[in-house]
Amino acid sequence: MAKCVKCGGYAKRKGWKCSACYTAENKPAEPVQVMTKKEAKARNKATSRAIKLNDALRKKGIGTMLECPDGHKRVDIRIWKYKLDLEVDGVQHNTSDVQALKDLQRTCGSLEKGFVTVRVPNVLVDKQLDKCIDIILKIIETRQKERKT
Repeated sequence: MAKCVKCGGYAKRKGWKCSACYTAENKPAEPVQVMTKKEAKARNKATSRAIKLNDALRKKGIGTMLECPDGHKRVDIRIWKYKLDLEVDGVQHNTSDVQALKDLQRTCGSLEKGFVTVRVPNVLVDKQLDKCIDIILKIIETRQKERKT
């Protein structure tokens, strides 16, 4: 047996690398996520905070859909599997009575279709994204348990 040219371990032949060094250097690249035209179009319509939240959820393995039509308008993020809608809301949703009433009506409409709407303030996405994701994952877990019963 010969020595590895990199670490000094055992290699099959002189001038070669051991299997550990060879594997470490020739790891396959991370799989590239291919985006469909529909997804690209949705990303163009979505807010930066909705995209940030969506990408964080996808990294956790949650299948999401950006800017999903709900019959009246578009939901920022829809998680079909758990019938969960996420709305990333700005300040106007808390200060305008007209906007708040529209939001409440949309929440009611979604609930009639079996979807739960969770409103996530922009400030949470900006400053507490990890905690926000953890809470959303708990909500998903609860929805999953509800579906089983």
